[in-house]
Amino acid sequence: MEGRLRPDTGRLSADVPTLAQPIEAAARNATIPTQSPPIARNSPGEKLLLRIEEAAERLSISRSKTYELISTGGLPVVRLGRSVRIPTEALRQWIRTRTE
Repeated sequence: MEGRLRPDTGRLSADVPTLAQPIEAAARNATIPTQSPPIARNSPGEKLLLRIEEAAERLSISRSKTYELISTGGLPVVRLGRSVRIPTEALRQWIRTRTE
């Protein structure tokens, strides 16, 4: 039986938990995902095409980096006159192909 010092008396006691016990218990119960969660399809209220700023926000990258990906052909786009839009489904597929 392992004893620990009680903070109030300074004596050994087996009923005082250590700080590591809750962490160890959480580690035993933790699960590690083995596969990426599926990316949902467009919902009725979701946009089919995203502006550059919207796509950058969803990817958590800068607007400049988004334009760089477009110029190198890495990110699929739809051009409507002078407007550049990124299809939501194409963005999802682009993410899927790069997910390890």
